Amino acid sequence: MSSNKHCPYHYKVILEYCGANYFGMQTQNDEAIPTIQSEVEKAIALLSPKKISAFKTAWSGRTDAGVHAMGQVGKISLSLEIPLEGLFMGLNSILPPDIRLKHIEACPETFHPIRLAKQKTYYYLFTNEKKVTNAFASSFISNVSFDLDIQKIHQALKLFEGTHNFQNFYNEGTPVKSTVRTIFEAKMNFVTQQKDHDFGFMLPKNYYMIQLTGNGFLKQMIRLIVGHLWSYARGHLSYKQLQDALDGPQKLTYKLALVAPPNGLYLAKVDY
Repeated sequence: MSSNKHCPYHYKVILEYCGANYFGMQTQNDEAIPTIQSEVEKAIALLSPKKISAFKTAWSGRTDAGVHAMGQVGKISLSLEIPLEGLFMGLNSILPPDIRLKHIEACPETFHPIRLAKQKTYYYLFTNEKKVTNAFASSFISNVSFDLDIQKIHQALKLFEGTHNFQNFYNEGTPVKSTVRTIFEAKMNFVTQQKDHDFGFMLPKNYYMIQLTGNGFLKQMIRLIVGHLWSYARGHLSYKQLQDALDGPQKLTYKLALVAPPNGLYLAKVDY
């Protein structure tokens, strides 16, 4: 990691990726473990190894293993100034095909992808089919084969809007100062894809999309919210149990529901 003094040229980037083949966003201690950040940094190092003597990257947030992104925001700082088009084309020519740079622009040194973010939006995609979904969709969407009362999910989502202590809806990782977060919008849509073939995004023609927009999210918070919604919709949790887990005064000694699988989760966008 280099200091800003050695990296005076700064670029804001937007990245999209399929997380199925990676162990999350953040670089791991073991360099052999593939992550999104490590692949981007490898590409930077290969771009012009004789001229780029130092670089560093920062990102708007971490995504877990298997989680995808359509709008991961980052900052790349370089020791060498590179024209935007050249940097954009060069990185995309080196990056694996399941990681793509969507946008790049010059930014001031003061731009910080995490601290300056006003809100983040995540999507969680799932189907509710008795039959097994196709092999191509399995990396991009979750399927719940049990009976679900979909209206219960619509009802319960409104519970999560507003400012709450999400102490029962996250798994501990890096220490956090507070487990209080604000969700500005929580909703679910039924998506019907109009298409003439079965390729495209490799998704079923019909699926549910949960959208959560908030000022920040804790480790596995969204996947735990989705897991609790499914349990409530299956009749395994009462409305009061769900409400108490969210607004109760104490941290439970156990989770009331399982963490939803990572393959349905997408970081959609980050607003500044």
